[in-house]
Amino acid sequence: MVVGAVACIATLAGCSHASRSSVTRCQIAHLRLSIGPYVTEATGQNTVSVVLTNRLSRSCTLEGYPTIALLDGHGRKLSFTYSHHGDQMITSKKPAEVRVLSKGSATFLFNKYRCDVRQLDVARTLRVALPGSEVVRSVRLQYSANIDYCREPTSLIVAVSPIERRLEKALSH
Repeated sequence: MVVGAVACIATLAGCSHASRSSVTRCQIAHLRLSIGPYVTEATGQNTVSVVLTNRLSRSCTLEGYPTIALLDGHGRKLSFTYSHHGDQMITSKKPAEVRVLSKGSATFLFNKYRCDVRQLDVARTLRVALPGSEVVRSVRLQYSANIDYCREPTSLIVAVSPIERRLEKALSH
């Protein structure tokens, strides 16, 4: 009787482990990176939504914050400081695992406060690495993104949300 119960528990543990391991971590090579819908501002910030679409025929998972870099029109990295603490528009909630279905998508946001005095440059390209990976993919920013660069201290901080299932979850509420 005890042997049967142990075998049953071992089988259940194995099944549970097998079902968790059958969903793999998303790789950036399997995702389409695109600029998402416009985010209406409640502040003097410029917020950009980014959509990660799973091109695989199976689900995969993401968890954490993407690593981003903003580049000028010549491909040079602009000297922003990146924050995961949220702000008036972007959530300060901690990351949670997001299951991205086949052909489904996940999203994240980033923003910065506008330059009020003197714009020195504009970000033209977004470079993204997924959590736990150094492999990057780039996407051209649309002119409507208006991520300007200046020396004003409050305008040098870029807030980045965790990767979320829906845009609404990446916003601060």
